[in-house]
Amino acid sequence: MKRKTHILFFVILYFVGQFLYAQNMNNALRKSMDSLKLEVKQAKHDSSKCNALNYLVELESDEAVWSKYNYEIKRIAESNLKTVDSNSTLGIFYQKRLSEVFNNIGYLKNNLGNVDEALRNYKISIDIQEKIKYKRGLGASYNNIGIVYQNIGKIDTALIYFVKGLKITESISDIRGMAYLSENIGNVYLNKGVINKALEFFFKALKLQELSGDNSGLANVLNNIGIVYDNQGDLEKALEYYFKALKINEAIDDKIGIANSFNNIGVIYQKKYDFENAIIYDNKSLALYEELGNIDGIANTSSNIALVYYGKGELNNALKFNLKALAIQEEIKNIDGMANTLNHIGEIYIKKRDYKLALQYCQKSLEYSQTLGYPDAIRNAAKLLSQIYKAKGDYQKAFESYDLYVLMRDSVNNQETKKASIKSQLKYEYEKQAAADSVKHAQAQKVKDAQLRAQNASLKQQKTQRYVLYGGLLLVVGILIFMINRFRITQRQKALIQKQKVFVDEAYEKLHEKNKEVLDSIHYAQRIQKALITSEKYIDKQLNKLNKKD
Repeated sequence: MKRKTHILFFVILYFVGQFLYAQNMNNALRKSMDSLKLEVKQAKHDSSKCNALNYLVELESDEAVWSKYNYEIKRIAESNLKTVDSNSTLGIFYQKRLSEVFNNIGYLKNNLGNVDEALRNYKISIDIQEKIKYKRGLGASYNNIGIVYQNIGKIDTALIYFVKGLKITESISDIRGMAYLSENIGNVYLNKGVINKALEFFFKALKLQELSGDNSGLANVLNNIGIVYDNQGDLEKALEYYFKALKINEAIDDKIGIANSFNNIGVIYQKKYDFENAIIYDNKSLALYEELGNIDGIANTSSNIALVYYGKGELNNALKFNLKALAIQEEIKNIDGMANTLNHIGEIYIKKRDYKLALQYCQKSLEYSQTLGYPDAIRNAAKLLSQIYKAKGDYQKAFESYDLYVLMRDSVNNQETKKASIKSQLKYEYEKQAAADSVKHAQAQKVKDAQLRAQNASLKQQKTQRYVLYGGLLLVVGILIFMINRFRITQRQKALIQKQKVFVDEAYEKLHEKNKEVLDSIHYAQRIQKALITSEKYIDKQLNKLNKKD
């Protein structure tokens, strides 16, 4: 019980972590978009405004808002091109932006099912790009034209444009462009049943998307790899890749990508007969596609919901959703979608034992599938036709149809293709690991170099410390020697001074004695002189007395 509690705790913790991560990503995206919107409002020059709008186009997932930004760029560019030299730096700048807008409008028209308008806008874009030699833009336009032709069943024409675009992007090392075109080439080979080539280009695209940092593109590639495993019957592997794609799409809030992932996951659950989960993911997908107004997505998901109802035995509901899907696919001329949906409708009528209608729908499906050249679609149609002819008692046609089914089945799902898929995956993982090992080796070498530098620095420091120590000792010894010598000199000076003092004292004494003798002599002389003076005064006094007597 404790173990289950622990597992539940970690599961909850994981999803909380994923939610917080997604929230942080969303907040960062919103901040970037708010900053760009402010820049658009405050821009003093049309070129700055145009740049900010161009970045918003790359970030915006809402097609209505996205379309508004594109038309605003178109207005600014066309207005400025009337006044500036088309060959100037500014003129080329506005032509680049204009070519990108026409490319984006083409993309929008294609999503709305207007193939002719899509191609017209793409070709306008190419004319501008060829004129100014804008190779990055050319690669994107060729890619989009290829997608249009792929959707209407002209896959060989699509492949021509994809390869053309890939060569251009490779010439300028456009990583993102190379990734998208490699992925689309992989899709063509997948539809043609060349699984080894499909996986080769898918894993090439995966590597390129990891380098580019384009999470939306990375999610798309993961979805496509999931489709390969789905077609080969490896449902768990397919589900693994679909959930990887979903995680990325949710983190970047790519609503179309999320809807696509929901749809693919729903398909796998339907094939696993987990109808409860299948309908949950299909309904999530449909709601998002309807919110976005993506009719191609609505058609695709409606077809998948029909499969769920078919699996549950609710044939009328299955028929209703298939007819809804077929109406949209016919409107947008989606031949691939029509082939699959017609086959599903035929399958429903087989269940209803209405073999006449079943035959009509399945024959039409086979016709479209053969036009496309898709082995997978041909296989599915041939399988049902074999059942119909058998039920009608036409065993010759039943055998022929079954033979075609086996042929197509083996071309898609044989051991060689499985080996090829495993090989491609292993090659990708090996190269990825090799790259990681290379990085690790480089990091280890850096650590080693750092350790060596630290070691050398330590040795140098130790050497320096030894030098300082030795120098210090020498200095101390020098100071001691100096102090001893100084002491000796001082002592000698003291002795000399003492001798000089004694000599001076003796001289002083002698001088003092001499001075005393001199002074005594002087005093004696003074006394004699005084005595003589006194005698003279006495004599004068006596003479004066005598004179008075006379």
